[in-house]
Amino acid sequence: MEYQTLANGYKIPVLGYGTLYIKDSDGRIDTLVYEAIKRGYRHIDTAEGYENETEVGIGINNAIKDGIVKREDLFITTKLSCHHYNDYDKTIKYFNESLKRLNLDYVDLYLIHWPNVLPKNKWKKNNAEIWKAMEKIKNDGLARSLGVSNFMPHHLDELFKTAKIKPVVNQLEVSPQWQNKEAIKYSLENNITVIAWAPLMHTGGGDNKVLIDIAKKYSKTPAQICLRWSLQKGYIPIAKTSTPERMSENLDVFNFTINDEDITILDTLQSHPSSYMVADTVYMRLHLFESINNKEEDINVNYKLFDKLAIVSYKRISDNTSGWYLLNFIPLMKKIINSENKYEYYYLLSFLPFIKKRIKSPVHEKLYLFNYFPFMDIKHKKKLIKKINLLPEINE
Repeated sequence: MEYQTLANGYKIPVLGYGTLYIKDSDGRIDTLVYEAIKRGYRHIDTAEGYENETEVGIGINNAIKDGIVKREDLFITTKLSCHHYNDYDKTIKYFNESLKRLNLDYVDLYLIHWPNVLPKNKWKKNNAEIWKAMEKIKNDGLARSLGVSNFMPHHLDELFKTAKIKPVVNQLEVSPQWQNKEAIKYSLENNITVIAWAPLMHTGGGDNKVLIDIAKKYSKTPAQICLRWSLQKGYIPIAKTSTPERMSENLDVFNFTINDEDITILDTLQSHPSSYMVADTVYMRLHLFESINNKEEDINVNYKLFDKLAIVSYKRISDNTSGWYLLNFIPLMKKIINSENKYEYYYLLSFLPFIKKRIKSPVHEKLYLFNYFPFMDIKHKKKLIKKINLLPEINE
């Protein structure tokens, strides 16, 4: 395994094993993490939001127990989730919970998974507060390095204003198809190493004729060409697979070099995010759509297609009333909060009663269809959010 040196002096393996949505034939994650380490991976990437830190930790600790590696041989990354509201105290709390699930004494890298999408300029203060807590975590020796994920230049600019410890990593979606040039350029200019998630274009590149032709030229697979492209650009790709043979295949990228002519050809593949990620509401917040409107006006979030056409906007009319609008003016849904009786009312097209939500506790809610017919009792909100959250959640 080859290594890069981060700005703070710590070494990081230049190829990582990703753990999002991986399962072996028995539905287990720990066996795959164990196998990845056994086959030579030393960089393991997980996150609170993946909901698999416990299983990842089992795989790591079993590999250590069996003498395959020592803890100091491994580089373990986890991330603070955006699935809940984070502040200073909660960042400390959620980190400690991640560390406990991983069953480790420390992590090598702790990241803010996504910049928050609080309306107006509240996101700036909140990111700063989270980062201050992360600095304490590092100073306490519980995380050796700190970084961010999916941060655009304006997010980094604001963080730099208050950070005492600069992030050493920005983890971004990067592949020949989606090159994220502006964010990468700005990160590298500030001595921030770029880690590439989804480096295989979500498909392994096997459906791209240019990649297929170049792969044949080097007697490699399209996936190996994607990984080698990232490595030669100076990025650190995080590749995931549930197939042990492909684990080894993805590691077999250090014995060849793509020539400059072919690198130039691969650079022309820049197109757009995959259809898989366009459907992901969190991704929509920051890449395809602009998630933060920094102006002090009623429109708090304005999703723009390629920064031009406003598709969906979120407007906060008052502290108790907000709504979603198609093309910035067609009402989709209005939300009215009644704080006295702890009810939230949702109206389709701003007038048709649709859902009434009674908030009994932070994790227990009752939903009523057409404001009176009870149809769902939510007792575990976090697990259900992925199934019912058709529009991004706004923390007011």
